[in-house]
Amino acid sequence: MRTTILSSATALLAAVTLPSVADAQNQRTGTAYGSTWSWYYYETGAGDATVLTGRPSMWQGQREAIITMMTRDGRALNEADRPYAIGVAQALCEQGGRRFNTQTRGHWLENGGLGFQGACTRW
Repeated sequence: MRTTILSSATALLAAVTLPSVADAQNQRTGTAYGSTWSWYYYETGAGDATVLTGRPSMWQGQREAIITMMTRDGRALNEADRPYAIGVAQALCEQGGRRFNTQTRGHWLENGGLGFQGACTRW
């Protein structure tokens, strides 16, 4: 089931562009699994330091993306939405060139969102 969910989310979210850091506070929306989802996407962290300069290379960018899934079809997420929200978060993560920790189930936030902090990183 997980493979089917991921491939469906990847195909449906292919047209979504990832925001810049300045847009991180803006909620994004996209369609997957026949539903409209909303999320926040924030890139953080620095790339690995190079031997010559001790600073991250310009092309490396930020190591991690923090993804918080917020709604499905305009309503707060619940436990039944979790497997699909994980699939959408994984598709967003991999679209940004990072790897998603497939063992994560996310964590519920006080604001009703499903957070994936630490699950999307460049290894």
